[in-house]
Amino acid sequence: MIHRAFNISFLVVMCDACQKHTAPKTDGKASSSADINASGQLSTQVVRFPNGILDELEDNRYTATKLKNLVGASVASATKLYDLEGKLGIFFIFQDISLRTEGLFRLQFSLTDIGSPHSNSVNTATVSKVLAVVETDPFIVYTAKKYPGVVQSTALSKCFARQGIKIPIRKEKVNKTHITHKKSVRKSSIATVDLLEDDTEDDELE
Repeated sequence: MIHRAFNISFLVVMCDACQKHTAPKTDGKASSSADINASGQLSTQVVRFPNGILDELEDNRYTATKLKNLVGASVASATKLYDLEGKLGIFFIFQDISLRTEGLFRLQFSLTDIGSPHSNSVNTATVSKVLAVVETDPFIVYTAKKYPGVVQSTALSKCFARQGIKIPIRKEKVNKTHITHKKSVRKSSIATVDLLEDDTEDDELE
């Protein structure tokens, strides 16, 4: 649990996608690749999309446009939130990231303090060091045809949403059978009341 006065103004986390095993595609569809530097770490993954162009001889030639595979806001600032146990903590929310291509991926998160060591401002004099790096477990990215469906929102996501964080929360399905049964019971009650009133009027006439 952190102290309320702890300054989180200059803490940021950068997100990147990693795919350690990729195979080149030759069917004209988007292909992906990941460059490995001297230390064996994976750099930013780039996908290549073919562009069909018509040259002077009216022959089709294909060039590749390079785009970052990770889509969305890949940098998040620190936010103080309460977890499921009611404890105050520091969290970094990435609510709109996605990937362009299918496959098996990991997300890599790098924590950096971009604050100046000499003043309460952004550090512009030196390079800010990465304080910690963590990777997620592998997960599968599907195409639209193979997509199995949206999973239920987690309890932690709902907890953050209640605190004002804009996270897409899936609404739970309402039991239609239960609602229909309630309506039927209500209609039966009204019919019973009407029937009793009619009987009362008949008794008065007699």
